[in-house]
Amino acid sequence: MKLQLIFDIACFTGQPSMSGSLRYAVEVLKRLVESEKFDIMTICSLPEEEFALRNLKRYFPYQLPFQSKEAKHFVLQDQPVLLEKSLLRRTEDRLKKMFPDSRILQCVADMIRTVKWKLSPPPFLTERKSSPFYEKLVTESDIYFSPFHPLIPELGQNQSIRKVIVIHDLIPVILADIYQGHHFFQKYPWESITPDTIIFCDSESTKRDLLKYCPEIKPDQVTTVLIGVDKMFMPYSNRMQIDRILEKYSIPTNIPYIFSVATLDIRKNFDHVMNCFAKYSLSQNGMETNCHLVLTGVSGWQDRKFKKIFARLPEKVKKKIIFTGYVEDNDLPFLYSGANCFCYMSLYEGFGLPPLEAMQCGTPVITSNTSSLPEVVGDAGIMLDPHDVEGLANVFTHIISNEKLRQELIAKGFEQAKKFSWDRCVDLIVEKIMN
Repeated sequence: MKLQLIFDIACFTGQPSMSGSLRYAVEVLKRLVESEKFDIMTICSLPEEEFALRNLKRYFPYQLPFQSKEAKHFVLQDQPVLLEKSLLRRTEDRLKKMFPDSRILQCVADMIRTVKWKLSPPPFLTERKSSPFYEKLVTESDIYFSPFHPLIPELGQNQSIRKVIVIHDLIPVILADIYQGHHFFQKYPWESITPDTIIFCDSESTKRDLLKYCPEIKPDQVTTVLIGVDKMFMPYSNRMQIDRILEKYSIPTNIPYIFSVATLDIRKNFDHVMNCFAKYSLSQNGMETNCHLVLTGVSGWQDRKFKKIFARLPEKVKKKIIFTGYVEDNDLPFLYSGANCFCYMSLYEGFGLPPLEAMQCGTPVITSNTSSLPEVVGDAGIMLDPHDVEGLANVFTHIISNEKLRQELIAKGFEQAKKFSWDRCVDLIVEKIMN
């Protein structure tokens, strides 16, 4: 007899690009369906139900039933409803175009938004009314699974339901100084945890952080389950295939490049990477190789900092830095494969999928020695303090000019990547929640 499982797809209300949390939800949900142990009903605990469903359909290969919190039956409209930007946002966008580097403008806009949200919080930040449809669903279900967001309050209607939550990271706590205002009024996932909640963390690092900052959580509630990497990430050696993708994103096809992929977020430390690349690029070795830096990702929190750093760089360095913007998922393996190395100097990661994807594509990895990244990379990459300018510039020199070192790292990377599997990840999850 199959167990009745509720799966919260609220993480699909974020930006439509395939982030790490979105990939986690897709890979886990797909394998839960394929296990044939569960009858799965999806819900969206946030207000943007239509957006979540459209995004789910974009990435998920199976059709699953959906229960709206507002109605018994929910049907997607033929045409998506476009949300109009608020007057504050439209005004802010216009002023930013006129004064792109104005810190005063940003401070004033943030202050106005804070006051506005205190007086009239947007729907996704307020406590919603209990849904009778969710209450009925909860009483009829065996398991509730939240891959990202807080547990829903309706779970109190069924004391025997197994509550499962995934904690990917504690970014708002660990990096509170650089994310001031970013999570204003929001409830963090760990705040909804009760003594009977089953908790999964992506790494031992995140588990340690969770137990440190939430001492009320019992250690035996928390299980570390390392996540996997999609099989689409594989090495490509066909130069014509690689060059076709490089040309698509205006990347020179005959010049070596250092690659990095992440949301252009202050936590990802791209400003440090650009400064180190400038130091390397202006060195004798850098001038000889004419190496480029390719940064891939959509705009994120305080990305204006990167724009300021970039604007201050010498023109001959600027010409070697390429911002591709959003890259289609299927194109990433070619960009990894074509790179001389992959650089990921993030300040903090709950797991850090990109270095693992790079290793599986046969690309040497340079990364931070912080948080979970040593667990992911092991001894298969070069790890540095994420603030070490001299160290990273020197590593660029060594890895671009030393083919023997590159081949050693590639071989180690392949072996390290074999330790991670989505199938094994979900097998462990299923075993835990069914016992």
